[in-house]
Formats: sequence, C-alpha cells, structure tokens
Amino acid sequence: MGRAIKRLKKNTKSSRSWCDLPIDILYTIANRLDYDDQCRFRAVCKSWRPICGDHCADKLPWIMFYSWHRNNNHDFYKISCELQTLSTNRKYSIPIGREGIKNASIHDSKCGWVLLSKGEDKFNGEISLFFHSPFTNKIRETPKLCITSYSTMAASFSIDPTNPNCVVFVLTTSGLEFRVSTWKACEKTWKTHVFYEFYDCGRDVIFVDGSFYWVFVRNYECVLGGFNVEDQEFIIFMDQFPFSSSHLIGSDKDLLVTNYDCNVHRWDVFKFDSGSSSLVRLESLGDRVLFMGETSVSIRASEKTNKLANTVHLISYANYQAYCYNGSRSCHQIYNGISTESWFKKIWIQPP
Repeated sequence: MGRAIKRLKKNTKSSRSWCDLPIDILYTIANRLDYDDQCRFRAVCKSWRPICGDHCADKLPWIMFYSWHRNNNHDFYKISCELQTLSTNRKYSIPIGREGIKNASIHDSKCGWVLLSKGEDKFNGEISLFFHSPFTNKIRETPKLCITSYSTMAASFSIDPTNPNCVVFVLTTSGLEFRVSTWKACEKTWKTHVFYEFYDCGRDVIFVDGSFYWVFVRNYECVLGGFNVEDQEFIIFMDQFPFSSSHLIGSDKDLLVTNYDCNVHRWDVFKFDSGSSSLVRLESLGDRVLFMGETSVSIRASEKTNKLANTVHLISYANYQAYCYNGSRSCHQIYNGISTESWFKKIWIQPP
C-alpha cells in the first residue's frame, strides 16, 4: 500500500497544469515568437493572454500590399491582403471579402491599421474614408466627408482608431484654396477649415506630438506647414523648406526629415527644431531604425534587433533597399523575396 501511495503522489506532481508555468518562462517564450505565433500562444490558455498584452511581439514593421485580380470570365475580383514578416520572411495571403477595398487609395498606417479612401467624387465632393486591419480583417468606418470639389487629397491619423481620441486628418486642395478637415473618433461630424491661398497638396502627412505636419509648394517654394489639433490652427513652420523631395517621419516626439543626396549617394536625416524653425542634421541615428516609403515608420532597436540600429530601409513598388546611415555603403537587406508585382503599392505596417 505504501508503494502505491508514493506512486500516486508522483503522478499527481507530474500532471501539473500548463497554466501554472512561471511567468518569467512565459515571457521568455512569448518574446521569441512572431506576431502570428503570439496570437496562437494567447489562444492556448486564458491565463497566458496578458503575457502578450505588453506588445512583446516583434515590432519591426511588415511589408504589406493589397492585390486584386479578375477571374477567367473577367467579372469577379479576387481581393487579398499580402503580408511579409521580417524575422522569418514568412508571407501571408489574407482573403478579403469586401469589394470596397478594391482600388481604394492608401494614405497611412499605424498601430496595425491602414487608412484608406474610396468612392471619392471630386465634383460632388463626397469622400469615404475607412480603416482596415489586415491582422484582424476588421473595418472601421468614418462619417462621409462632404466637400464641394477638390483636385488633390492627402490624409493621416494620430493613434489607434479604436481609441476615442484618435483624430483623422484630411487635406484637400482646389484652385486657390485648400481645406483642412479633422474628425475625432468620439464625434459624429467633421470639422473643416478653408484657407484662401494657393498651395499644392501636401506629401507625407505625419502626426507628431499633437500636430499634423506636411510639405507643400507655395509660389514655387517648398513650405513646411502644420495643423495643431487642439487649437485647430494652421501654422507655417518653415517658409523656405530646403528639399523638394523628402520624407517626413515621426520618431517619438521628434519630427525627422530625410533627404537623399544624389551628389554623394547617401541619405541625410534632419531633426526639426521648433524653437529656431530650422533643420539640424543628425550625425547618427543612435538606436533608431527608419523605414521609408508610401508610409514611414521609426522604431528603436531592441536587444533582439540591435544590428539594425542606425540603418535606413526604403520600399517602393517593386524594390527594397537598405543603407547604413551616414555612409554610402548598403547594409544587409533584411527583407528577402519581395514581390515583383510592381503595380500594387507596398507599405510598411507595424503589428498592433
């Protein structure tokens, strides 16, 4: 009998629940998983879900693009969202059963969401903007934005659109006027301000520390402008912006400006100094990693990704290039096998 009791105790000890794993072990496991594997990790056990709640997923951006193809009868579009990870270069194709995404214009991405517009009628002036998350395949609509007419448009948003404080920003131009429209996720209507002076439409609309920034042209001169959300005020920060073709990137609370110098074949990165309304060239990016293209992302290299610190990565329709900052030499290209379907616009997107 004594032996039987001992054997029973041993079996009881060996059948300890997986839910009781020490939290430091769970964190170690979770931090080694890609975003998609973390989703499966969370689904295994309810008590494991908070482990991934602190964004321990790899925050390096993914490459994403929408694709649509007609069938053999040319009467139906197959619509999908294509994603490619960094850590494993895995590729995912997510079927999308929403015709509304076909031919939609991509404006910005943030927090795992993409801002798009569709069904714009430039003459009747109705713009439909919405968010799509390729990670959950969910859609979030905004109210229709009604504007009499416009010729060009740019848009961005501030934070995760599920947050009631998220602000959507739309810039439109028409003739000798341009309009700034904002909508807050907790409100039902748009606010629109009209300014009567000729500007072309802004590029790279970026949200940094309470304001949206963009570069436009006035009287053949480049201008850095901004719009403060709280004060609902349009501001010109630099009336002689030095670069006609550049990228704006938000990095923490800094506004960074990148420009490619063709003479020395290198990327230069500048920090905007609001106190002196000037650009200060950075000698080093430190632990920053910059990802540029139709959408731009700045992250801080972690212990896991410290080899990427002080590098710049550029994606276009069919090409991907990587550079070591403050030098002309290229560095290791961390994304391999980029799709050559050049007619689809590729963007950077971070997992939520």
